Amino acid sequence: MVKVGEIRKVRAENTKIDSQINELTDSSIEMSNTYIREMVPKLVDEKTRESVSALERQVILGANINTTSNYQLKFLFAQLEGDINKKTAFFSMTSALQENVEKDIKNLAGTKFEGLAKSSKENLLKVRDLTINYVKNVESEKPVQQAIFDGTEACIRDLKTIQNNNNAELFSRISNYFGSMLITILFASLIGISMGFLTVRSVSKALRGLSAVWPKHPMRSLRLPPSCPRSASSC
Repeated sequence: MVKVGEIRKVRAENTKIDSQINELTDSSIEMSNTYIREMVPKLVDEKTRESVSALERQVILGANINTTSNYQLKFLFAQLEGDINKKTAFFSMTSALQENVEKDIKNLAGTKFEGLAKSSKENLLKVRDLTINYVKNVESEKPVQQAIFDGTEACIRDLKTIQNNNNAELFSRISNYFGSMLITILFASLIGISMGFLTVRSVSKALRGLSAVWPKHPMRSLRLPPSCPRSASSC
């Protein structure tokens, strides 16, 4: 339960990080888009077009790049969530964006647009640091998760062993039951055969005794006269 609690804690932290990264990138995108929405109408209108300075036009390009880059960061972070090995591509992207924003800060130093570049850099560094923590959390979760998987597999093996032992014990009980039943039947059969043999022997002995006595019996030598009908009482 402790290990499961650790994983829940890590995942809760990463869910929070995911939300924070989306908020930061959305904020950066909104800053850029707000500036673009303010400048584009001036460039479209012939009356105000000339009032837009070369610097302001340069910032429009930078704002557009910032919007596109933050959408790319959101996409790369989503990929990283599915596969932590995508971290290399993500951090390569943040490094390239940091170099660009440093140049923007330098080019816009002393102008009213310097704050936009600095805010963009601040958000980018927060996104990078949050992602570093996210990756650490995922990597720290792996051994805990593996330990849970190993423990689960061990429990399954133990359950299978118990099941097999119980099956073997049940089979042994059934075998013993039928073995005992067979012995009982054989014993009863032997008793029946023995009793039958003793009965036959006893009857045979009695018959032999009668045979020995029968020749000496007076009725054995009795003969009826041939002239005397069997029905005549005077004979």
